[in-house]
Amino acid sequence: MKNTFYIALVMAMAFTLVTPVYAAGENAVTTSTGFQITVGANTFTASGNVDSIAADSTTFTVEISDDSLISIYSADKYQYSYISDSDISFACESDRSALTLTGTGDLTVIFTPVATACTPTGGGGGGGGGGGGTPPSNPPVVPDETTPDETVPDETTPADTTPADTTPADTTPAEVSQTPGEPAVDANGQVTLGQMTDDATTIASGDVTQVMAKMGATRDTALEAQYSEDIVSKVVAGVEGLTAEMRNVINNFVTYGTKSTDILGAGERAGVVNSYKEAFDKLPSTIEEWNDVVKIANGRWPNERSTAKEDRAKLSFKTIYLRDADMNQPNDNAAVTVMAYGLRPANRNLNSEKVAITTFRYVFGYSPQTASAWDAVRAIAYSGSTR
Repeated sequence: MKNTFYIALVMAMAFTLVTPVYAAGENAVTTSTGFQITVGANTFTASGNVDSIAADSTTFTVEISDDSLISIYSADKYQYSYISDSDISFACESDRSALTLTGTGDLTVIFTPVATACTPTGGGGGGGGGGGGTPPSNPPVVPDETTPDETVPDETTPADTTPADTTPADTTPAEVSQTPGEPAVDANGQVTLGQMTDDATTIASGDVTQVMAKMGATRDTALEAQYSEDIVSKVVAGVEGLTAEMRNVINNFVTYGTKSTDILGAGERAGVVNSYKEAFDKLPSTIEEWNDVVKIANGRWPNERSTAKEDRAKLSFKTIYLRDADMNQPNDNAAVTVMAYGLRPANRNLNSEKVAITTFRYVFGYSPQTASAWDAVRAIAYSGSTR
């Protein structure tokens, strides 16, 4: 039986900011009369008061002060991926989507528009990433033992700590990858193990020309340099024995992706590598290790296992759910596995994630910041486990 904690992630769209264009560092930008953010042929309307707005090819960054506010509207009902502890709400209306960011202290939030249209629910938003549709199946991780910069105890019990009623597709450990060359997706539209193996082989080769050929991309050395400095440097920081070759391989993956991870943004691909590092205390370097990275990105159980990390995840599970995990129960198994290895979820749901963040703060007494803490949030939101 295949292990298929599949994740239907949405496609991030490249965009540039126009009419007017705000550069990073501009102060007291007042946009109450409205302005537009254009993503290719797609237009977003915004209004409010922020300190500065800046955009690159895939994201726009908002710097906002305490008690300031910005609202962003999409007639195409776009959603957004982001991570923030501030007050962010998201509503899917009959004719548009509406995202509102309210400053609760000076902060910077990076948003990535995602192209899948939301389904009108009239609900709110949430931190840690955007998306829409029916929640999938994920679990948590024991947060890092270091004290976070911010401690935000919740004053009241969360309204609901029960995730949406979903059942993981399977919890059998993943089988050995199939032979490369099989179809990229199966009859259900899911990425095949053969495609994942092909992706891992290409990335592990370290040959950027191979990577671009597979992706049909043109090399962008400026973008490579930007991601190496802004994103990859954070993933590899403090890693002993790091070689230039290992860093370049990671940078190729983050910058260009693979066929089975192309729907993820560069930041999320870096996050997947970071989840692998957290799970196995090393960076990927072999084809087998990169195969596990690609599997994690696609919601598949990795071949390599870590008893220590799974044991920690079980402790986190008990802290959250006040009982031991039953590994023969699909939802509990999914929760522990996602916490241990950082599997990415399918059909992300902002409302479920918002409740999950509140639950996390209530249980642990601080806001999620680390990779393992966000894995716990995803577990609470999506695994289907209950107290």
